[in-house]
Amino acid sequence: MSHEILRAFDRYLLTLLQNRFWWMAIVMIVTPASQLHSEEITPFRITDTEGFVAARYTLDENRYVSTEGDVSWEKRPIWEEEIAVASNGYIYHPKLVEFKLGGGILFQQSRFESSTAEASDNDIHYSLSAKLDFLKEKPYPFSLFYERRHPSMSLGPTGRFLTENTYYGAHFSLREPISPVLLNLTASHSETTGQGLDQILDDTIDQLTFHAHRTFGPGNFAQFVFNTNRQDSKSGSINLPIQPSSNDTDSASLHSRFLFGDKEQITWTNVVNYTTQSTRIGSSDFPDRTRFDFLPDVRWKHSDKLDSFYRYSYRSTEQGPVDNTSESLVAGLNFRPYKTLTGTADVHIEDESSSGKTRDLYGVKGNITYRPEIPHGTLQLSYGVKYDLSDRRSDEVLVPAIGERVTLEGTTSTALNNEFIVAGSIEVSNLNRTQSYVEGLDYRLISVGSEVQIQRILTGNITDGQTVLVDYEYEAGGTFKHTLLDQNLQVNATFFRHLNLFARFRDQSIDVTDGQPSVPVNPVQKITYGGRLDVPFNGGWSAGFSATIEDQDEEVSPFYRENYDAYIQIPLPFVSSLRLSARKDKVDNERSDEDVDLTGYSLLIQSRPFNRTILKLLSSFEEDVGGTLPRETWRSSLSVEWRLRHFRISLQARHTRNEQGTVEQERTDVLLLLKRDFDL
Repeated sequence: MSHEILRAFDRYLLTLLQNRFWWMAIVMIVTPASQLHSEEITPFRITDTEGFVAARYTLDENRYVSTEGDVSWEKRPIWEEEIAVASNGYIYHPKLVEFKLGGGILFQQSRFESSTAEASDNDIHYSLSAKLDFLKEKPYPFSLFYERRHPSMSLGPTGRFLTENTYYGAHFSLREPISPVLLNLTASHSETTGQGLDQILDDTIDQLTFHAHRTFGPGNFAQFVFNTNRQDSKSGSINLPIQPSSNDTDSASLHSRFLFGDKEQITWTNVVNYTTQSTRIGSSDFPDRTRFDFLPDVRWKHSDKLDSFYRYSYRSTEQGPVDNTSESLVAGLNFRPYKTLTGTADVHIEDESSSGKTRDLYGVKGNITYRPEIPHGTLQLSYGVKYDLSDRRSDEVLVPAIGERVTLEGTTSTALNNEFIVAGSIEVSNLNRTQSYVEGLDYRLISVGSEVQIQRILTGNITDGQTVLVDYEYEAGGTFKHTLLDQNLQVNATFFRHLNLFARFRDQSIDVTDGQPSVPVNPVQKITYGGRLDVPFNGGWSAGFSATIEDQDEEVSPFYRENYDAYIQIPLPFVSSLRLSARKDKVDNERSDEDVDLTGYSLLIQSRPFNRTILKLLSSFEEDVGGTLPRETWRSSLSVEWRLRHFRISLQARHTRNEQGTVEQERTDVLLLLKRDFDL
């Protein structure tokens, strides 16, 4: 139906273009007489033309060494030559229709080489863009747009590959004086496809967005946004089966802010969000997701020394077995009785329910900070305290969590949000849920006390920097009541602007007053101290050193940590600088073999070695031998750009080398660009 409507509109538009009488009449109606002579009326005029000629070379190379010592590699060099032209102009009059039309041709010569096969291919791609802006300066403008491009997509350290993007749609606005509310409506369709060494991209998105905005004087506004989105995806790892998925999402949000009082001393902000999401994976329906947020906030400035705040929060999420609702109410004061003394205090109430467990909490919190004047520096003393009464009830032993987002960088492990996760309940998939990953092949799990961490495996199908979805179950914790007293004391001193010393002490005590928890309640005592020294020298030199010591005593997972950082900054000729840095991070988890013993070095050179040239070189090394699976990472990147008027040469190169146990991976990514812009 939508394609038939578009074709009918195209026929109607062509008829209008061929009828000069109608265009002359429309111009006379929509354009004031005083402006008719400022621009020449003509059926079609091009006002300017621009374009470019470019040549690119990209290289994506991947190399693995397995535990058994087997070597496998893949390499894809690509040459591209592109020419593109775009013209701006108008039809009959700029006040009536402005356009921008463009197009280009891309020639591509690619070759694929691997340890088992090789192939080559030559392709010709075209690009096309068109945008028509109707009645641009009227209170009822609208536009049509179409774009087909072939950009080179970078997936961070995982490589670069060519994609084909098609995007078209329409936009309509209604403004004053016809409508006191600014209204915008945009409908669009996009298709993105591409394939790299280890990833396939195949997504289609249909989207409709309605936006309404109204101001009510300075500082006062209300806006409403509605968005409906459908995404069909067949994207994923090239080495795993892909299940097609479709995702329908509808969302509405209302955001407003109003100022009250004779001096506008009261600010009321309100945010309301509602989202529904349905997902289909292959031939199966995934549980629908519904979320509602209501978040009013009031700030009242009573005087220069006193203001108060009042916050209410209601959040509700439902998805299959997951039914989470949380409410909280906070009322408090910020006070500044003296220049050297500030503080804050509040009372708070929380009510949470989550798939078989509930928690009611009542508490107070306060903080006071004293900043006395001292010779040759500054001193800050602060004390914070929180006291809560909590009543937890559990009807179920386990609580489900669905769709937790985790980004996996390199081989660094990332902790999941909840504690006491049930072993064997974790499932990991990509964002579109077209693929599921396997523990031991694609990722590994690390348990430290009550915490579970997830770590990417080099030889798996999760790419470096990829965000994944994690589903799991965790222990509800039992039915019991308890009190919590959390105290923090901090001292921070700075001398001669270059030396900073600090010490922090935290004491969190938990007293169970009724019932029996099924997991440890975990009281904590923690001492943190350290300092930082930054010293500038003559000639632009500088150096610095910092140290932090943490000693945390707790029931579940006590640990001791030392962290040291050092750097030196050296000026170089040709408007250049060199920065060398080193760090050491050691964590001893007393009840786990998964410790941290990390050593890192980095080098950064920034330079303008020649006229119109910018260079940046970054190299880093990181080694962690504290856990049961040692890891090592080398990262290097080079960026060079030279410009002369409309001509540009740029080079971007990255090389990453990872070792995880006895497995090695190397990735090289290069982009060389020569581009000449021109005006006609």
